[in-house]
Amino acid sequence: MFHVRLKFIFYFYIIKRFSTYFLLFWLLTAGFGSFAQEQDYLKVYRDAKQVDSTRILALYDLIWEKVYTNIDTAEILAKLGLEGSLTAKHPKFKSKFYNAFGAISQLRGDYISAINYYQQGLKLSEQLNDLRGQTIMLANIGTIYIKIKENKLALNTLKKCLSVMKKLKDEYSQASIYNNFCIIYLATRDYDLSMQYAMQSKALYEKYDDKNGLVYCYNNIANIYEERNMKEEALQNYMIALKYAQETENVAEIARTYSEIGHLLYLKGEYQPAIDYLKKSEKLAIENEDVDTQSEIYGYLYEYHKKRGQNAEALKAFEKHHELKDSLSKDSKQREISQIQFEYDYQKRVQQDSIAMAGERTVNLEKIKAKNAEIAKGKIQLIAIIVVVALLIVVSLIIYNRFRLTQRQKHIIEEKNRQTEEQKLIIEEKQKEILDSINYAKRIQDSLLDNFESINRFFSDTFVLYDPKDIVSGDFYWLSKHIISNETKYKSGKSVVTEMYYIAVCDSTGHGVPGGFMSLLNMAYLSEAINEKDITEPNKIFDYVRERLINTISKNDQKDGFDGVLMRFDKRMEFENKQLLKTSFSLSYAAAYNSPILIKNNELIELGSDKMPVGYGERNAQFTNYTVELNKGDIIYVYTDGYADQFGGPRGKKFKYKQLNDLILSINNAPMEEQLKTLTRTFTDWKGNIEQVDDVCMVAIKI
Repeated sequence: MFHVRLKFIFYFYIIKRFSTYFLLFWLLTAGFGSFAQEQDYLKVYRDAKQVDSTRILALYDLIWEKVYTNIDTAEILAKLGLEGSLTAKHPKFKSKFYNAFGAISQLRGDYISAINYYQQGLKLSEQLNDLRGQTIMLANIGTIYIKIKENKLALNTLKKCLSVMKKLKDEYSQASIYNNFCIIYLATRDYDLSMQYAMQSKALYEKYDDKNGLVYCYNNIANIYEERNMKEEALQNYMIALKYAQETENVAEIARTYSEIGHLLYLKGEYQPAIDYLKKSEKLAIENEDVDTQSEIYGYLYEYHKKRGQNAEALKAFEKHHELKDSLSKDSKQREISQIQFEYDYQKRVQQDSIAMAGERTVNLEKIKAKNAEIAKGKIQLIAIIVVVALLIVVSLIIYNRFRLTQRQKHIIEEKNRQTEEQKLIIEEKQKEILDSINYAKRIQDSLLDNFESINRFFSDTFVLYDPKDIVSGDFYWLSKHIISNETKYKSGKSVVTEMYYIAVCDSTGHGVPGGFMSLLNMAYLSEAINEKDITEPNKIFDYVRERLINTISKNDQKDGFDGVLMRFDKRMEFENKQLLKTSFSLSYAAAYNSPILIKNNELIELGSDKMPVGYGERNAQFTNYTVELNKGDIIYVYTDGYADQFGGPRGKKFKYKQLNDLILSINNAPMEEQLKTLTRTFTDWKGNIEQVDDVCMVAIKI
C-alpha cells in the first residue's frame, strides 16, 4: 500500500544586473512518501498489477529526481510519460508531463518551448476544471515573465494564480507566490515591499519545514541587502541559503549561491576566497548544463581578472560570457512568447464565442416557440412599454433635480472662487508691503556694515564671506573707524608710533528680521563703547556691551545678545629721522564662544575663547583679554557657526568645524581672492538643494 503526499520541487534562476533570484516556480504533483525511499520508481511504473494512476505518478516522481542530477534522462522519461499508453488512457495526467517538459526547457534556457508546454498544460487544466493544474501552469508562466523582465505581466499572472490557490485553501503553495512577488518588487527597487513578501514566504516555508523553499527566501533576502549595499547582512543570508541547498542536495542552487557569494566577496576586496567560490560554481554549472549561471560566472571572472591585470584570463572569461549570453537571445524569444500568448488568448476567445453563439441559437428557438402565444406576448409588450415610460419619467425627474443642484453648486463655487481671488489679491499686496519693508531694512543694515576695503590701510590681503540666510541677517562684521595713534619720541632721534584698529565678527540671536534688529543694536553698542566711552581693551568692550544688553532687552531673563569675536590689531612702527625702520603687529581679542583660527608656518592653531555669550547667560564673569604676537605671513580667520552647521553633502550631514578647518588649512597658501572663491563654491556644492539653515559670515586677514 502506498502513502500519497504533496510534493513541491523548486528551481532558481538569476536575474542580473540585480543578482536577484527567482523561482522557475514550484511543480506541484502527487508523489510518494516512505515508498520513494524504499522502492525503485521504474519498477512501480512497469508493474502492470499496480493501479494506472500510481504507475503514472511513480514515473512523474522519477522525472523530478532526475531533473537535478541528469536532465537528459529526465527529458526521455517526460517523453515516455506524455506519449505512453497509460497517459493516453488517462489524459488528465498529460498536464503534469507538459509541466515537466516546460521545466526542463526552462532550465536549459529555451523559454519559447517552456512557455509553449505550459500553455498546453494550462489549456488542458481549464478544460478539465483542474484548479490545481491551473495554479501550476499560471505560476510557471509568471516566472518566465519575471525572467524576461515583463514585471507587469508577471504580477497579473501570479495574482490570478494566488486567487486560485486561495480557493483551494492551499496556504503552503502561496509561499512560492509571495517569493516571486518579492523578486518583482526587488526588480523595481521597492525594497521595503520586496522584503515584506520575502518574510511572508519565509514564514510559510518555516511553518511547513521546507528547506528547499528556504534556500530561495534567504537568497532573495541576501539580494535585497546587497542592493542596499549592506554587504555583511547579504553575506550572512547567502551562507544560510547555501547551508539549506547543501542539505537538500540542490545542485543548481549550490552552484548559483556559490556564484553570488564569490561576487560579493570580490566586491568586498576578498579576492582569493572570491575566486575559490566562483571556480566551485563554474564546475557545478557546467555539470548541470545551467547556461544562465555559467554566463553570470564568466561575467564575474572577467571583472575579477581585469581588476587584477590578468588580461589573458579576462579575455577568455569575456568571450565565454558573451558566447553564452548570445545563445540565449532573450529579446527575440520575448517577442515569440508574446505571439504564443496572443495565439492562446485568441483560441480561448474563439471557443468562448462559439459557446455564446450556441446560446443565441437556443434563445432563438425559445422565441419561435413564444410566437405561438400571441396574447402572452402582447401583455409582455404592454408591460414593457409601461415600465419604459415610467423609467423615462423617473430618469427625467432625476436629471432635472440634478441639473438644479448642479446650478446651485456652480453658483456657490463661483462665489467661493471670487472671494478666494479677492483674498489672494489682499495677501499679495500685504506680502509686497512686508517684502518692501524688509528690503528697506536690508539697505539700512548694509549701510551700517562698513566698507571692508577700509581695512586695507592696515592689511592689503583680506577677504570677507557674507551670505545671509534671509534678506536681512543676524550675522554681522563690524569695523571701527576710531583709529588711535600714539607717538613716543626718544633722545636718540628714534620714535615709535602705535595704531589700533578694531574688527568684530558676530552672530546675533536669531536670523531674518529679528536677527537683523539684534545686529543693528549690537553694532550700536560696540560703537558706543569705543567711540563714546573710550574703552580700548576688547574684553572690557564686551563687558560693557553685555551690561547694556542685559539692562535694555534682557530684563525678563531673555537670552538675547550675540556670540562672536572682537579683535584689536596693534601696528607698532619704529622711525629714525622720519625713516621707517621696522613694523610689527600684535593682536588682542575677546571671544564669546567663537574661537579665532591662526595659520602660522602652515600650521592651524585654534585660539582660546570664553564659553559664554555677550548678553544674559548662565555665566556672568568678566571676559578674558587674549593676546597673540603676529609675524608676517600669519593669517587670522574668524567665522560664525553658519558654515559649519549647514546640512548637505551626499548624506545630508552637517559640514562641521573640523572639515571647515581642514579646508582652510588646505587653501591657506592660495591668494585671498582664490580662497574666497573656493570657500564659496564648497559651501554652495555642499548645500545643494537643501535649504540654508543659518547666516554665514567669515573674515580673513593676512599679516
